[in-house]
Amino acid sequence: MSPKKYSNIIRFQNALSLIKKSDQKRSLLAIVFECGYYNHSHLANEIKRNTGLPSSLL
Repeated sequence: MSPKKYSNIIRFQNALSLIKKSDQKRSLLAIVFECGYYNHSHLANEIKRNTGLPSSLL
């Protein structure tokens, strides 16, 4: 596995973890930028690519 692919997996897992334990005060956009994604769409595409589920189900 390449270092870039490994880094993307870790970043994705971190984003999912933050989404799962976030409260209503923390916006999804704040999580997106904190994890290094360019925008909400970038994270939504990663969710779909890695899980096969649309991001609206999370």
